[in-house]
Amino acid sequence: MADFLRDTRRSYDAAADDYADWIQGELATKPLDRAMLTAFADVVDGPVADIGCGTGRITAFLRDLGVPVFGVDLSPRMVAVARRAHPDLRFTEGSMTALDIEDGTLDFHHRRPERVAELLAAAGLTVRATLVRAPDGGGDHPEDTPQAFVLASG
Repeated sequence: MADFLRDTRRSYDAAADDYADWIQGELATKPLDRAMLTAFADVVDGPVADIGCGTGRITAFLRDLGVPVFGVDLSPRMVAVARRAHPDLRFTEGSMTALDIEDGTLDFHHRRPERVAELLAAAGLTVRATLVRAPDGGGDHPEDTPQAFVLASG
């Protein structure tokens, strides 16, 4: 395992329990996130892998919308938290750089949503929506960076 993956795993393992406490209920405070995830659930066809699922909150939200979904996370502690919180869902430990999923591997980089949309279109997918939400600095779940959602289907 590469050093950056080992360091990332160690960091998320150390923060897993505190993060689970902090992030609990976060989706209830983010209407745009819920709306985009709901739109995704309406157009997705087939099983969905929530890569980097952390505590499983998005995985569970998608399941509640009827999506056949499972979670994958690099951190064994995050996977353990997700399994405790959502024992009816499947969570596995794995790296997004080496997924055991038929469609191949995924490399994670911070990209501008427009670039992601271009790459998805070049891969033959139809980009249906792009949403960039400003940082949400208020409430119990403040963020420093904008959040982007790009919805595409094949």
